[in-house]
Amino acid sequence: MAILAKLIRKLIRPLWLYKPSHYGYFLDMTLDEYKKQHGLTYQRLAELLEISGNSGARTVQRYAEGSRFPAPVMLDKIRTMTDGAVTPNDFVDQHAKIHPSTNEKAA
Repeated sequence: MAILAKLIRKLIRPLWLYKPSHYGYFLDMTLDEYKKQHGLTYQRLAELLEISGNSGARTVQRYAEGSRFPAPVMLDKIRTMTDGAVTPNDFVDQHAKIHPSTNEKAA
């Protein structure tokens, strides 16, 4: 029964979390939006993501701002911790918005 409840929570999200895209509507949330929505601090996010040390909060802040791109292991931790609300694609989209010249060079 608990597995079914968890699956339903993942499948049914509040409509305000869904944003329009070229492909219809999909869940799209940055780490910063997640932090604000859940009333978390960068320090608390660092603890939840098991980032130790004095600079843990600053590392998470850099992820949220888009000035630093998380490693694949960290992307998985973020997706798991946010219950799928923040995905690796959200970081890619955020990076593309912040660093448009990088995208032009790759094309």
